[in-house]
Amino acid sequence: FPGASGGSGSFTITVEDAPVIPCVAADDGGSENALGLSAGGTIAMLHHTDCDVVDTVHAAYGSAAFPGTASDGRAADIYVWADSDGDIDPGTGLALLASVSAVTTNANTDILNCYTIAGGAVTAGDGWIGAAIENPAGEFPCPLDMDNPWDGAWIGGDTTGNLDPNNLGAGDVGLIPMNFIVPSAFLLRANEGACPIVCELSDSGPGDAFCCGLGCPCSNDDNTAGCANSGGAGGTLGSGGSTGVLADDLEMHASGLMLGQPVQLFSARDALNGGAGFPFIDGLRCTGVELIRHDIKLADATGAASWVGSLGSEAGMVPGDERHFQVFYRDAVSACGTGANTTNATTVTFSP
Repeated sequence: FPGASGGSGSFTITVEDAPVIPCVAADDGGSENALGLSAGGTIAMLHHTDCDVVDTVHAAYGSAAFPGTASDGRAADIYVWADSDGDIDPGTGLALLASVSAVTTNANTDILNCYTIAGGAVTAGDGWIGAAIENPAGEFPCPLDMDNPWDGAWIGGDTTGNLDPNNLGAGDVGLIPMNFIVPSAFLLRANEGACPIVCELSDSGPGDAFCCGLGCPCSNDDNTAGCANSGGAGGTLGSGGSTGVLADDLEMHASGLMLGQPVQLFSARDALNGGAGFPFIDGLRCTGVELIRHDIKLADATGAASWVGSLGSEAGMVPGDERHFQVFYRDAVSACGTGANTTNATTVTFSP
């Protein structure tokens, strides 16, 4: 310093690692911008985490501040890595622990979509989470929280779309800390809470399946069918034929029922409780108002029953009408002891 006498001594400079987020959010839940590859390809947003175990990853796509920056339905892969060298650099020391295939949903809303990491990924306090997203040219799928810049946010990618999660640095975009581009964090979190269980129903016919077995009367839930019966799984209902009023050839097909037991198809104008149904016998009552009882059948040797044709005319349907179908069936040794259960429901909108 000016005017000071000479001398000797020593001092220590400590360079601290970049801050890590111990299973709490780096972002504030809102984005101010979004990032993408101008040429398209696959882009990956990465966050460092010092969670001991990663059970869930939450990711948003696009930015609510700029509607149209991203699209639903793009392929996405959710990853968790361990980092063996602790240098807060995803270019070295990473070992892939878990991956989940997904598609982008709730784009441009800043809504965090939840992904369960089956069994949890043990990162031992030093790991990374990431989302690698299909990035068409002109889209910007990575939401940026510019109010909370963070050294643990990095970006990677490959313009050919061939991003290797086992070698992120090999992508032609490389790996770049966001502080070198625009200081920010992504809307990307670890262990933000358990993912809600959602219905995993499908109807290969013209109907739309709904009201799976969630919130069943005696915890006999089955999110892939109706509430579980004495066989350990729920009964399912799907459709076939067409929705044409003139053809009147709509079909309903139930399976997973009790062998040789009576079953009855019902249809109604309304879906109850927003389509989630209400507890009823061993299952859920999903349909109501202007209820019509269709034919009673006996489940065959495979636990199936079908209703073929005349369903639209029996309900007095005209083009544009919507009808909700569900099956009630006997289960003598049922899970909750009522002796009966229900399948999921399916909705049909009738056409000419």
